[in-house]
Amino acid sequence: MAHDVHPAQAAFAGRLHTALAPGRAGLVWSPYSVACALGLVGIGAAGATRREIAELVAPGLDLAELAGLLGPAAEPADGDGGASRLDAANTLWLRPDFAVAEGFAAALREWPGASVRPADFQRDPEGARRAVNALVDAVTSGLIPQLVRPGEVSADTQAVLVNALYTRVAWRSPFDPADTRPAPFRTAGGSREVATMWRRERLRHARHAGWELVTLPGLGGLAVDLLLPPEEDAAAVFDPRVLAGLHRAASGTEVELFLPRFAVGWRGSLLEPLAGLGVREVFSDRAELSGITPSAALKVDDVIHEAVLRVDETGAEGAAATAATMVLTAVVVPPEPVVVRFDRPFAVVVRNRGAVLFLAQVADPGDG
Repeated sequence: MAHDVHPAQAAFAGRLHTALAPGRAGLVWSPYSVACALGLVGIGAAGATRREIAELVAPGLDLAELAGLLGPAAEPADGDGGASRLDAANTLWLRPDFAVAEGFAAALREWPGASVRPADFQRDPEGARRAVNALVDAVTSGLIPQLVRPGEVSADTQAVLVNALYTRVAWRSPFDPADTRPAPFRTAGGSREVATMWRRERLRHARHAGWELVTLPGLGGLAVDLLLPPEEDAAAVFDPRVLAGLHRAASGTEVELFLPRFAVGWRGSLLEPLAGLGVREVFSDRAELSGITPSAALKVDDVIHEAVLRVDETGAEGAAATAATMVLTAVVVPPEPVVVRFDRPFAVVVRNRGAVLFLAQVADPGDG
């Protein structure tokens, strides 16, 4: 199993997560999904529009290299009988009288689940919205049934570039439901009892930069990193750039793990956070997106993102989708285990082949 997240993915995830996390006790989003959607917009861009996107999404890389980085992450690393699953789709929805730029069509084919589909936003924006949502719903196994809400596309919409991602990680060693018991979890509002899973096993474990890591391996080469912040700073925002140091320090250790079942979700616009990180031209009338379609001068008017992540005794299940809407411009005696008790807010990273599929902060596990 490859333990390292690609530096470009870690840098992007770290910067945008730091922009998203303040003021949000619980958060989940998909660096992979956002990077796919923005990366494809960037591939169809030129000049400052392309440069700003590349500097955020693919630092140190050419945008053309993103497909090589992100594409393999949408495939399990080895056979697992289908217990773990990854599905992805990258779709350009374009008004039927517009042409797709030849170079963009060729680049899009390098991405997982690539397609170009007609959407008559001008005459039937509601029908186009339903078509976009139906594909996202299918790819995400029903976890994201309505990515685009009423009013978020209109007769002014010319194109929508959508990434959808579904991940099912089946644990190599499932938790025994008989061992799940109520246990206290400390939230900002006080301690409360939540359903908490238990297992004792040799797992990758590390402490570095104040954080504690336990990695749960999944079938198909996928992995879930569980990350406890420093005891004295329970509200610390996890920076995925710390992952490299944690994985360098990690070793196989006998671990007694207490982990709550949890479910977390988030939906919102990324327009302001992206602008705050220097991605501005693509939202302005100066946007250069003729590499997507030569039929009209376009700009992005919003980037909508939604993600959900659930963890239980059998594994982790997550889904995410990102839509960039575009308008016209204007048998040995075991040692004593390390006890790791996730009984306070923690972070979660779901990763595969150098890409961060999901990044979550769990402030309150709820009922899982």
